[in-house]
Amino acid sequence: MRRIWFGLSIIFSAGLFAGCNDQAIDVPDSENPVMYITHAKEATLSYLDTEQDKEIGSTELPYVLMDMVKLSEHSFVGINSSNSRILEVDLETGKARTFIELEEGMGRLVYDPTSDLLYISNLEEKSIKIIDIETKSETATLQLESAPKELKLGENGLLYVLTTEEDEVSVYDPVNEQVQSHFSVNASPAGMYKSNELVWLGGHGSNGELNRNIYAYDPTTGEQKAEIEVGLMPIAITDSDQPNVLFVLCHGDHSLYKVNTETKQVVDKVEVGQNPNDVKRVGNELYVANFDSDSISIIDATDLTLKKTVPVSKGPYFLLSEVDS
Repeated sequence: MRRIWFGLSIIFSAGLFAGCNDQAIDVPDSENPVMYITHAKEATLSYLDTEQDKEIGSTELPYVLMDMVKLSEHSFVGINSSNSRILEVDLETGKARTFIELEEGMGRLVYDPTSDLLYISNLEEKSIKIIDIETKSETATLQLESAPKELKLGENGLLYVLTTEEDEVSVYDPVNEQVQSHFSVNASPAGMYKSNELVWLGGHGSNGELNRNIYAYDPTTGEQKAEIEVGLMPIAITDSDQPNVLFVLCHGDHSLYKVNTETKQVVDKVEVGQNPNDVKRVGNELYVANFDSDSISIIDATDLTLKKTVPVSKGPYFLLSEVDS
C-alpha cells in the first residue's frame, strides 16, 4: 500500500475573489421547507416543497452544479469540475454570483460550520483547498498523491478523504495539520458515509465483477468490521432516525435498501426510477433523484413504501435539503 501524503501550503493572499457578476434567479415564495435539486442535463435548479411533496418552481443557473453545500439559512455554494468558479446562490436576494474563483477540476465540497471553513477537492491537481468563508480566501492547500473522489466531515472536525486510484481512506486533522490514519478499502469504492465509529462504503466493483455489498471500516485501525450484501452497485448511503439502520441506494438495480447494521441483513427494499444518483432523508421521508427518469421518488422511511413520484426537469442529479435530517 502506497502511503498518501499531505503537503500543507499556506496562502496569505485574499485576492482570489472574482468580483460581482450577479445573475437574477427565480425563488419560490414558500413558507415550507424546500429541497433544492440540481440537474446534470441542463443548468437548472428546481425547488421541491417537502411538506406538500410537489415541485414549486425552477430557475436557470449560469452552469450545471454537480455538488452543493449550505452555508446559511438563505445561501449555498456549488461547483462544476469544468468551471473554475464556485457559484453562490443567494435565495434572500434572488441572485447567483461568483463566490470565489480557483481552478478547474473541482469535485466535492464539504463545509464545517464550527470553523467556518470550506473544503474543496480537485481531481486534476490531486489536492484539497481550504477556504475561509468570511474572507472568501484560500488559507491552505492539502496536496495528495492520489485524486480525492469524496470528502466527508466527521466528529471533531476530522476530514475523511476517499481516493479511488489507490482505494484508500485518509483521516485528516485540520487542527494539527496531519493525517491521523489511512487504510485500504474495497475496490472502486463510492458512497462514503461516516456513522458513529465506522466508515461505510459501497462501490461499483472492478475487473468485470460488479459489486453488491457495502463495507464498514474502523477508521482508527483500518480493520473491516462488516460486509453486507445489498443490491447492484450501491453508490449512496444515508442515515436513519432509527438505531442500527442505514439506507442504501443502488443504481445498478434502481432500488433503495433498508439495512440493519446490527444483524447485517436487508430489512426492506423498494424500486425507484432509472439510474438513481442521490438520496437524502428529511424527517421520516427519503428523497431519491432518478437521473434517467427525470423524477424524484418520495419514500416512507418506516416501511419503505413509495409515497409519490414527482416529475422534474431533465437529469436530476444532486439533492440539498433546507432542513437537516
